[in-house]
Amino acid sequence: MVRVEVVIGGEKASIVQPLPDSERVAVLEPKACRACKATPLFVRGRGKRIGGRDYYEATACCERCGEQVGTIRAFVQTIFGLEEDERVIHGSRCRSY
Repeated sequence: MVRVEVVIGGEKASIVQPLPDSERVAVLEPKACRACKATPLFVRGRGKRIGGRDYYEATACCERCGEQVGTIRAFVQTIFGLEEDERVIHGSRCRSY
């Protein structure tokens, strides 16, 4: 299971809802984009990267106007950490058990 957070202005949004079968996330609190005032605020991530041991990070951009509004963090379950998982998945390292 993936837990998603959106950080806007250095603070974690209080109500975030990942949309099923979609790459976008609804941010229900705060309710509007600072630039275009779209409400509810739907964001998509750009520039996915490993943010920490157990989460990916991307720049959160408003789906309507494209304005950068913050950061999306997707926390995933991992045993060895995301960097090690990526090495194994992409074949640069084998793991035997």
